[in-house]
Amino acid sequence: MSENTAVLTPGPFQKAVNWFASNAEKIAFVMLILWCMLPVFMTGYDLFMGATGRFPTEEELQGLKLGNINYTVAINFYYHAFCVLGIITLVFAILCIILCHSRIFNKAALKKMPWIYLLGALLVWAVISTLVSDDIVHGFLGGDYVHDGLLSYFFYMAVFVCGSMIRNEDYLRRLLRIFGSMMCLLSAIMLLQEFNIYFLDYCFPARRTVVFNNSNHFGYLICMGVLAFAALFLFDSQAKKAVRFSCLLGLALLSCALLVNNTFGAYLAAAITLVVMYVFYIRSGRKVSFIIFIPALIFLVISLWNVVGPALSSSSSTSTLSANFQQTGSDISNIAENNEQADRAGSGRLILWKETVQRIMQRPFFGFGPEGFFGSNAIRGNMRPHNEYLQIAGYLGIPALLLYLGALFTMAWHHWKRLKTMKPMVIAASCVTVAYLISAFVGNPVFNTVPFFWMFLGLISCGAEDALIDPKQADVEAQLREKTDKKRVWVIALAGIICVAVIAGISAFLEKRRENSNEMADLQGMMMAEMTSRLILQDAEIEEPVEFWYDISTLSLVNISEQMPAPYGLGTARKGGALKQFIEETGVTYEYDESFDYRNSVLKVTASPASDGTLQVTVVWAEQN
Repeated sequence: MSENTAVLTPGPFQKAVNWFASNAEKIAFVMLILWCMLPVFMTGYDLFMGATGRFPTEEELQGLKLGNINYTVAINFYYHAFCVLGIITLVFAILCIILCHSRIFNKAALKKMPWIYLLGALLVWAVISTLVSDDIVHGFLGGDYVHDGLLSYFFYMAVFVCGSMIRNEDYLRRLLRIFGSMMCLLSAIMLLQEFNIYFLDYCFPARRTVVFNNSNHFGYLICMGVLAFAALFLFDSQAKKAVRFSCLLGLALLSCALLVNNTFGAYLAAAITLVVMYVFYIRSGRKVSFIIFIPALIFLVISLWNVVGPALSSSSSTSTLSANFQQTGSDISNIAENNEQADRAGSGRLILWKETVQRIMQRPFFGFGPEGFFGSNAIRGNMRPHNEYLQIAGYLGIPALLLYLGALFTMAWHHWKRLKTMKPMVIAASCVTVAYLISAFVGNPVFNTVPFFWMFLGLISCGAEDALIDPKQADVEAQLREKTDKKRVWVIALAGIICVAVIAGISAFLEKRRENSNEMADLQGMMMAEMTSRLILQDAEIEEPVEFWYDISTLSLVNISEQMPAPYGLGTARKGGALKQFIEETGVTYEYDESFDYRNSVLKVTASPASDGTLQVTVVWAEQN
């Protein structure tokens, strides 16, 4: 070293950046563990609320459905926790992307992993779709139930970035085990609830859902858990016998839970993916023996017992699996004959799919925006088509669906060609991802289930290649050795802080804006009540006016002689803004009285025969007694 050579000692900030870069994968691993544990924390919250009597009792509600209030409390708390963890994950992902910008934005990376850039383009397209939608506030924040708006999309992509940074196979193995164990715990609670334990019914008002508020949503995660344990048994051949045996026990528990959950789409997805898993196993060149078929045999035996068990017992109950297969056969027959029952196929999904295609043709380029099927754009009074692929095309446009499918196809083709060189745990995580993608044909993306799909998609995104977003290999230390780069480091850090501040500020602003558009939600509730009431009463023979309460939480009619449903009205603000635009575009004629307190009100439906013989339905707000 010459006498004129200066030795530059990194300052505290530079050391912090170096530490962050060298530990980024560990931090991402911890982030993903927190996402896996979030449903468990929410379950503990519900149990605590129940044990301390925080939820209202049936007596306090004076006969109202217990689930209406408990759902609202639980969903809101879950969403707030989701946003907090999402913002933390997003900050981390942005910092990692900034540090790895030289690795990401080059032609070699684009050629090696094109799906990363297709997914990035999909997120940009979603932003544009939201900005040109009818209601930017609704598109950004999503609805009050599934919260599948643009803000959630950013959180999903942040989870994907964390997953794509995991190159340590031991980390991947642990995540698979943690996810499967989490599903076993929640499934055990669900199975215990079948024994009519009042305390569990009080904490989780709806059966077969636990903290996911819908049995279908929970069913898709159980399906992923089944494949997690089956794939661990197959591909983690170095694990101890006790660990592999515990995987079989977990598989058996989740298979039972899947049948009790009675989400047939999730069951079919699990069965099909088990076959795909063995195709992956054989394609990867591994030795085939009888022992590898044990997971499939366990799944098959439990399924057969579900079919044969009721017939052998003295019980008059029928097998849920048999009933589902029979109904599916009947649906296929109705579709082939194209009779009047065909549209009800798939528990009414077929008619939703048909009308979604019509909506897609109305706005094929940018769609209706995230969760855009509301108000006059609703499909049969429903905001979701129960098919994630059609939903992407309907919400974001056909180009968005092509970007999404293009990303999945290029990743699948890349991995298929390199299956023999891929790490065993990457193949195992691929099986879990395939299970979700199959179930997505009949499912809805929801804020408390979709992050797990993006986590697994991120875990398999690199396959046999090096991680694209890897600060440890981004030569951060070399960048920080030069004095001239010190300013750049501060600029990068400041840019990350500004990005997070902008996102947080926009979220707060739009949340405030939503308070000022509650009157729109009230009018949309009236429109939904009218549409679904017509659908429910279309075959009824009504000769004189009949009144019902409309339960908007279950989209059902309640006899007027029964107790009112829980209040739904949100109207706490004046007309104007989004409401004015909504009225101009839809021509809605419903009255909205600014002096009326809608917060303690419910919807009342009156059905009567019109002079031309058609069904006339009117909807008004009624104040709760």
